[in-house]
Amino acid sequence: MNIDWTLVVKIAGPVATLVLGALINRYFERQPRLITYYGHTSAFRLRTLEQPEVYTHSIVIRNTGRKSANNVAVGHNVFPRDYQIFPAITHEIRKVPDTGDEIFIPSLVPGEQITISYLYWPPLTYDHINTYVKSDGFAKVLRVIPTPQPSRSMQIGTWAFVMVGVITTIYFLILLAHHFYVSIP
Repeated sequence: MNIDWTLVVKIAGPVATLVLGALINRYFERQPRLITYYGHTSAFRLRTLEQPEVYTHSIVIRNTGRKSANNVAVGHNVFPRDYQIFPAITHEIRKVPDTGDEIFIPSLVPGEQITISYLYWPPLTYDHINTYVKSDGFAKVLRVIPTPQPSRSMQIGTWAFVMVGVITTIYFLILLAHHFYVSIP
């Protein structure tokens, strides 16, 4: 069976150009990208009679983009009196009409990460405190526990196998299209 390489180039060229263009655009695109997740949620039993339990949780906010995230706001239904931002960063507490308070942070530079920890007492629980994290758009909320990332060589190997699979699939689709194209009278 002979392969019509002209047909392969005509079909694969635009597809490869589209994929390459999307990858280049994503690489050079300069925009902030906020991600957030709950760091930990805990309850402590204290050895005092006045306040037998205390709750705590933290949220982690990170700018994974290539541009500073300006006007970062963390909304709250109920704003606990005791909170801490680590590392310390310039911020202010703003009243938001009809919803609660928000922590306003002027800017997070690319790669910067902060942790906001809260301390509060029952009956208040963590799901009644935070409402949103946003900058010029809403932050992407990760609902997973952070895990160690595979090594760079493992990532390269995985992507190499993915590309071999994509190229093989495209090749067989071209063969299938050519087969139907040639067999039509």
